[in-house]
Amino acid sequence: MNSRINELLEKYNAVLEISNEIENDGFCIETPNINVIIVRSGLDTEHIEQVILHELGHVEAGN
Repeated sequence: MNSRINELLEKYNAVLEISNEIENDGFCIETPNINVIIVRSGLDTEHIEQVILHELGHVEAGN
């Protein structure tokens, strides 16, 4: 995975989970202590990175 994405995950106190149990490409669960970004398994690397960046955008915006 892109090292810049790893830096952003750390900056926003986020962890990444890959799941085959979700229908959407991804979503984020925000808590006071940690943000969990869940991405659907089976996506190619580029798409996974796009989903992570999208979800981190929500974290940054606070929604």
